[in-house]
Amino acid sequence: MSLTSPVVLVAGDNAAGKSSVREAVRAAFLGMPERVLKKKDLGQLVYEGMAAGSITVEFDSGTAQFTAPGGDQEVQHDFKQRQWEQISATLPYCMDPALFAASASDDRRKLLFGITGASSSREEVQALLQQRNLDQDVINAVIPMLRSGFPAAAKFAEERCRDAKASWKVTTGETYGHVKAQAWQAQLPADVDLSGLQDLESNRSAVSGKIDSTRIRLGAAEQKLKAWLAYQETRQNDQVIFDRLPSLEKKLAFDEAELEKWKAELERLSGQDGARNRKGLVHELALALCDALEFIDSNGGQFEGKDKADALLYTYQSEHGALLASEPTEPEDQQKLPQAIKAHGLMVTSVAADKRAIEVAKAAGSRLESQATVEQGSEREVEAVQAELAGLQQEFAAINDQLKALTAAKEAREGAERKTQQAQFHHQLAHQWQAAIDALSPDGIPAEILAKAIGPVNEQLQQVSETFDWPCVYIDEDMMVSAGGRAYVLLSKSERWRTNTILALVLANLSGARFVTLDQVDVLSLPGRSELIDGLDHLAESSYLDTALLFGTFKKLPNFAQFPQCSGYWLESGQVSADSRL
Repeated sequence: MSLTSPVVLVAGDNAAGKSSVREAVRAAFLGMPERVLKKKDLGQLVYEGMAAGSITVEFDSGTAQFTAPGGDQEVQHDFKQRQWEQISATLPYCMDPALFAASASDDRRKLLFGITGASSSREEVQALLQQRNLDQDVINAVIPMLRSGFPAAAKFAEERCRDAKASWKVTTGETYGHVKAQAWQAQLPADVDLSGLQDLESNRSAVSGKIDSTRIRLGAAEQKLKAWLAYQETRQNDQVIFDRLPSLEKKLAFDEAELEKWKAELERLSGQDGARNRKGLVHELALALCDALEFIDSNGGQFEGKDKADALLYTYQSEHGALLASEPTEPEDQQKLPQAIKAHGLMVTSVAADKRAIEVAKAAGSRLESQATVEQGSEREVEAVQAELAGLQQEFAAINDQLKALTAAKEAREGAERKTQQAQFHHQLAHQWQAAIDALSPDGIPAEILAKAIGPVNEQLQQVSETFDWPCVYIDEDMMVSAGGRAYVLLSKSERWRTNTILALVLANLSGARFVTLDQVDVLSLPGRSELIDGLDHLAESSYLDTALLFGTFKKLPNFAQFPQCSGYWLESGQVSADSRL
């Protein structure tokens, strides 16, 4: 079908295929046909006996195509993106004029807001948000999102509102509800008298100080008792040692006598000549020491190291034999010499040990006679301080338990109050974001802005209504449609058809689509049809409309001689009748 005029009527008898043509055109632009709900059933649209079918609509800026049973749909065009967004949003209403009145008010508002280009400055939107008592922080967060449009800003507000409600739920452990959240409070613990808390803390501090001082006293008492017990033990040991002094002196006298005896015997057995024959510095020094001692003894002299010199000489003789002897040693005496040396050495050691033991005993006696004393300690005193400390510790524990209980009650109360405050904060934030959502939604600020722009839309509705000489169509601020002052729901079927047609024509013009499909034209009376054809002819002639496809059941094609912008096709059994175009 080659459309050579802006207004084209596709007419025919019932079941001639008019609705199929209209639905095919619709599918080319919008996709899935109306009469098929599932893609698998698209084959039912293919003409009987054919494997496939397609519809292609060619227009000045491109083509639209749909194929069955594959269901492939494609629109190619040269429109700019913004223009095509407006056209594609309006096409469903242009191809099904009853859709606008049947849509929700928010959908109508959104459509008009998009195609009228209604907008407001950032400062104006901010002022409108402030008028709604939104917090400045919320406003500051929303304003940048408006660069992407009101829907994007509203979506952002919805996300923040969900976050605030989720935070409220985390805080309270309950599911958020506006009414519930408004009065929600965390359950407070039972009332506890906190007035004595400070006194308990002071008492605990005082008892803690007493515990510290008592521990010091206990340490001193324990140290005193320990020193006293050690002192007593030392005196007992000294007494035992001192009591041995007489026996030690007696033993020393005996050992010294024995030493003298063995000394003489050793000198006799060793022999002087044998000593004189010894060679070496050690032997020479020993001999010189012996001569010196004899000289001192013969002259009755004494010196401080004589005992040490005698001891050294005894040690030498015990290892090497006597230095002096009156006569040569006999063989028999030579055999006794080792035993004598050993015995002499043992006695030298014994005498030295006796002297040391006597010195120790005398020292013990001196300590016993000394006046130095140690303060007497007492286990009873230690036990008394320990008992005092235990009592203080029990008192401290009791006070501490009371403090813990009161502190826990205080913290529980403060925690409940904090939770209430946090819940209120999240609720207020959710309330603010909900207010932002309401303000940014189609019936909020966009509706206010649209209300300012709805005037030009109603002007076009009035002009188009007057073109057809039909009741004036009007859209109020609540997006309610009326015709001739009567609400849409009160209109008759033909009145609604007229109203829908006027709405579709205005939407097509505002969006730039400038294309409508009008089905069931036969709902109009003959005068009404004439008004329709005449009005469309005028609109096409004034370039208000590019293309209008009309579909209706007629007995024959009307005579379009007086309407140069109009023409028609007659359908019979799904085919365009030969020579049917007028």
